[in-house]
Amino acid sequence: MLFDFGQQSNVQWSAVLTGGQTNANANGSAIDCRGFSGVSVALIVGHTGTATADMGVGNGLTLGFRESDDTTLANSTALSADNLIKTENATSFNSVAHYSLRPTKRYVFPEVRKTNASNVLTNANVAVAGFLGFPNSAPTD
Repeated sequence: MLFDFGQQSNVQWSAVLTGGQTNANANGSAIDCRGFSGVSVALIVGHTGTATADMGVGNGLTLGFRESDDTTLANSTALSADNLIKTENATSFNSVAHYSLRPTKRYVFPEVRKTNASNVLTNANVAVAGFLGFPNSAPTD
């Protein structure tokens, strides 16, 4: 049998925000981690086609994480800092910030957060994607 990378990983979209859609922190939809022990999350930041301003010094985007045993955000709790393996900030347009985490519950909810009160999201197109890894049951050959 040939090695099947698809059995080793899974990709799920959590949020897609277009420029001007929001200037507040924005919750993504649940990433279902069933069958996997780790999640790598990409915060992908683009620039809107008509915007001319950059993020500016001190501005940026980051992700926070909550987790739950169901898909209801209201039932979730903050992911422990001990389970955040890697975190980054997106401080410029057309960039990717990478996060690695070890969830303890089935569902993870990323939240796009602004690092200050500026209008960062007015000029940004943002996507959040989860890449699941370390399957609980992997092929042996």
